[in-house]
Amino acid sequence: MKRLRLLGDRLWYGSITVARRRAAALAAWVRASPTPRGRGFRFAVLLIVGWIAVRTARAMPALLWVATAAWLWAAHRAGRGRIAAPAESPAEETPADTSEGSAEDAFRTLVWDAIGDRQGVHLRDLLAALHQAGMHPEWEVADVRSVCTRLGIPVRDRVRVRGRGVTVGVHRADLAPAEAPSGPSPESGPVETPGPGLRVA
Repeated sequence: MKRLRLLGDRLWYGSITVARRRAAALAAWVRASPTPRGRGFRFAVLLIVGWIAVRTARAMPALLWVATAAWLWAAHRAGRGRIAAPAESPAEETPADTSEGSAEDAFRTLVWDAIGDRQGVHLRDLLAALHQAGMHPEWEVADVRSVCTRLGIPVRDRVRVRGRGVTVGVHRADLAPAEAPSGPSPESGPVETPGPGLRVA
């Protein structure tokens, strides 16, 4: 039962990711036209293609099964890394409060690793580090900022990072020295991070 729930979660978050990627790609294609008339033409093309797709699906309902299978396959791939694998036995399961605390520590460690020897880290670079680790592919900068806020990590609207310019991020001076990681870097393995809806006591 737990595996089915995890599979459902993976397909759900994967579907969100696929939908966002497709929408972003189509919007970028429309905006890529250098003239307003060209953008209007491309938008009209999308409407016509959508209308043809609906008419075709009505005429040949069997194609919906093919489209559904293709979507689920893409969602399953996109949801990889978003849902943790289930424990093999009850003995391996960790209490919710313990796993939540570990996720908080892992996120803080990730922030420190992203800062390195610089003055801070931009949220967009922190988001890129999460995506490179295969975690939360559906997250955006707003989600990272939400987690930082819930964990008590101050976020500045202007943080200057050498070679990266100035934008919203986390400054080294705002982090307590005790939060600096003393153990090995988590780059050697996957990092579990708290979700945007995490509540911190």
